[in-house]
Amino acid sequence: EQIAASFESMARSADDVAVMDEAAIEKLAAGADPKQVEDAEVPGIGLPLRFDDLEAEVNFYGLMHALDFGSGWEKAVEQQTGR
Repeated sequence: EQIAASFESMARSADDVAVMDEAAIEKLAAGADPKQVEDAEVPGIGLPLRFDDLEAEVNFYGLMHALDFGSGWEKAVEQQTGR
């Protein structure tokens, strides 16, 4: 219960700290070489996946990392909660 409240509080305050600059994203994407992006190797991820297109691949990795967010805090949370 305390952890959930902490995450909710953090999520509400994230808008004050993290901002997505859509113009910067568009500029970065426009300058990217699609072949170089396709050939890029992602270290530490040994998944034998093939994607229909670059957007599907980016969505997959974005979701995977979003789900993994906070895992580095697992030991600290366990220590604080005794779980």
